[in-house]
Amino acid sequence: MDHLTGVFNKFEFEHEVRRLLDAQPREGVCVLLFGIDGLKRINGLYNRLFGDEVIRIVCQKLQTLAPPGGTVFRLDGDEFGIIILNGEEEDYLRIFNSIQHKFHGQQEYNGKKYYCTVSGGYAVYPTDADNYLDLLKCANYSLEHSKLEGKDRITRFSEDILKEKERKLELAELLRESIDVVSRVFHQLSATVESETGTLYGAEALARWRCAKYGNVSPGEFIPLLEQSGLIVPLGSWVLY
Repeated sequence: MDHLTGVFNKFEFEHEVRRLLDAQPREGVCVLLFGIDGLKRINGLYNRLFGDEVIRIVCQKLQTLAPPGGTVFRLDGDEFGIIILNGEEEDYLRIFNSIQHKFHGQQEYNGKKYYCTVSGGYAVYPTDADNYLDLLKCANYSLEHSKLEGKDRITRFSEDILKEKERKLELAELLRESIDVVSRVFHQLSATVESETGTLYGAEALARWRCAKYGNVSPGEFIPLLEQSGLIVPLGSWVLY
């Protein structure tokens, strides 16, 4: 059991999903994942103990909104899982809509006001994956997609999400290689000149990347990857040098 919320933990979640898949059910097995939006901000506004209380409150609300037979599990940090058998698309959306409605508006605990929403993502066996690890990965990618697309929404897994995620992961590794071997990274340098005197007083460097596998990659795509990985610092130092 999870010591904070009192619900089953991620190990029991895994055990239950594996048990259901091993039984080779004819009906679909849906793994629904939920994550709290804005918990880091709440921790910063108050403290982590208050954030823990928010996790507990969210868990309680999820329990009241879960469908009959839908057990709530606490996974890692601010994430929760619900397993649904033999559900339909409208069932999953209905569950999320009720959750979304519950978390609209400012809330209060111990005289302190806070605001948070919940994002969701899900994948279904056997349509999306035929084993536990892949099913969980697909559901995680869907939840991540919801958060990247603005949060407070739910996403059903699709092949497009998988391709987008795999591309980002591969580009991040290729970027690391490119930073180590700087000849793979190109930049365009333009001078800033005083029009009246012709004096050079500045310059602008525009980063460009020609990837061996994907060709020219837009800065709008690779700059965020550099920032997320911390590689923006060595790249900036190299360009400045």
